[in-house]
Amino acid sequence: MAKLAHSNPLHASDNMAALPVSTYLEEPLFQTPSNKRRRLTQRVLQITGQLELLLNREQTDYVQMMMLDEKADKLTRLLKTLVAEHDEHNRPLQAYFQETGFAELFPCAMARLSLESVASGKKAHNTGIHGHFQSLTTLNQVVNICIQLQHDIGLDCHRFVPHQLTVLYQCLGPAGAEYKRYKGKIEEEFDRIKAYLAGEVASTRRGGKNTLAEDDILDAPLHPNKFDSDPMAVDAPPPPGAALGERQRLSGYHQKWLRDLTSEIVLEALMIYSKDVNAMVEALVAKLKRRQITGSFPIALETAALLRQIVSVSRWSNAAELIAKIKLEGRRLASAQPKDVVVANIVRRILHLIRVAYAEHVKDPSGAGLTGTAAVAAAYEPRSSHPHLSAQSSMFTLLGDPADSPADLKVVIPHLKSEIIQEIQEFIEELEDMYTNIATQAMDHIHSNEVIMTAGCSKTVELFLKFAAKKRQFKVIVVESAPSYRGHEMALALSGAGIDTTLIPDSAVFAMMARVNKVILGTSAILANGGLISLSGSQMIVEAAKHHSIPVIVCGGIFKLSPVFPFDEDSLNTLVSPDSVLSFDNGDAVAKVEIVNPQYDYVAPEFIDLFITNL
Repeated sequence: MAKLAHSNPLHASDNMAALPVSTYLEEPLFQTPSNKRRRLTQRVLQITGQLELLLNREQTDYVQMMMLDEKADKLTRLLKTLVAEHDEHNRPLQAYFQETGFAELFPCAMARLSLESVASGKKAHNTGIHGHFQSLTTLNQVVNICIQLQHDIGLDCHRFVPHQLTVLYQCLGPAGAEYKRYKGKIEEEFDRIKAYLAGEVASTRRGGKNTLAEDDILDAPLHPNKFDSDPMAVDAPPPPGAALGERQRLSGYHQKWLRDLTSEIVLEALMIYSKDVNAMVEALVAKLKRRQITGSFPIALETAALLRQIVSVSRWSNAAELIAKIKLEGRRLASAQPKDVVVANIVRRILHLIRVAYAEHVKDPSGAGLTGTAAVAAAYEPRSSHPHLSAQSSMFTLLGDPADSPADLKVVIPHLKSEIIQEIQEFIEELEDMYTNIATQAMDHIHSNEVIMTAGCSKTVELFLKFAAKKRQFKVIVVESAPSYRGHEMALALSGAGIDTTLIPDSAVFAMMARVNKVILGTSAILANGGLISLSGSQMIVEAAKHHSIPVIVCGGIFKLSPVFPFDEDSLNTLVSPDSVLSFDNGDAVAKVEIVNPQYDYVAPEFIDLFITNL
């Protein structure tokens, strides 16, 4: 106390100007270092904090959304500069935020930035920052080439189109697995386009070499630096001079094919890197309504890829919010084609995967829970009270409703997003392997010297028969399936593979059935009662097969299995243009006759003997 009593008292200063204080309005509260990397890191911290503050506000108006996008873009540019300055190209984005502690400080900002590499379907720890921006550059090149091709279609000379397609084909390789099917489309039409433009004389001069071979790709090397100004500025030799028989313009069919192809690729690119979920859904809805996507498999693949994007870029905190969002967007997609059950099937499957991933984390938070079929069976309790039914497999519960939801789905689980994205990616890979998995079973069902009947142009059935033809000799009778005449395409494909093929009209089905050993058909959907939604004319074929006691085999992926029951068969059918039945040129007859052209037939389950799926 004595020391306190004799200590010097505090004195107030009258001259405040004598005490200089540094003021930081936009910078963090520590001294700005001179090192450039530390300054950039400091700037990253500042913008990330502002982004987190905006995201934590309850009400977000249009202006704040614009600020969110601006902050996220600015932060991405800063990170790119930070990595470029210090040559850390292989350092993952997520690792940087974990080391600096930003991931724990700003969880909402990390979710907003979506650090997963959605272009390749892989997680961020598999691709570094350099790889992420390289994929963006590659995608930009693909889009620029497509736009250039669409512009060049309107020109009077199309001599350089084959070379442009070669460059596009080369760019689609590193762009990601989502563009693999577009490479296949280019391979199918490339030789026809070259042959058409070159003409018979030019084709003979070059020895008929019109395929997209490796030499064609090597003749058109990519120069990424030149894509900044002119995407088609590549050092490629000009085509041979116009000779007798050469054409300057593409046919009308190939012009339409090229427009459709480039439009689909651009839409795919916008869907992959767009942060607006509504724009992604509207793009796919427009494609479904315009029937730019046809066939069960392409529709299923597009839907699954879109739902993966919604899971990746949307903001949600628990499984309940994500399920509600998937259901909402799934209804929008299903309403685009209400009579096609494939979209709804994919949505149900994704919802099932979300519930399974959530159940695994709830039952075993350490991550060592059940996987595969065991996890699927454990996620859904048996609906029966009999204890001996508790071990039923996922096939019996795949399309059913869970008896009791594992908790309320509102528990916040770390890393749930990455787990769900991984599950969806595995499901997409399962879809891509569907044709192979079904075709490999052909040896068990097709034997030598058999006569097989099929109809339409099912890709699944085509590959099934081609795989069997590698080791077995058999004959195929293809029904032409009027008025669509899809059987002509199937007959050409099978005969090109060296299979003994006979094309018959629909009226000859009953007469030829006596010589047939089995009937193999494709399907658009498998309903809950075991019935089919198959190509028009299938009902006639299966009834003739039943009369002659011929087994009917149906090939189709498991994604076509639907819980819909056909209470009204006509509600699942689609009426297409009757022009193929009675041409509009017959004006008098068209005015007096009502013409109906159904696209599908409902085939009752009693006509089907065996289903072959990819599981």
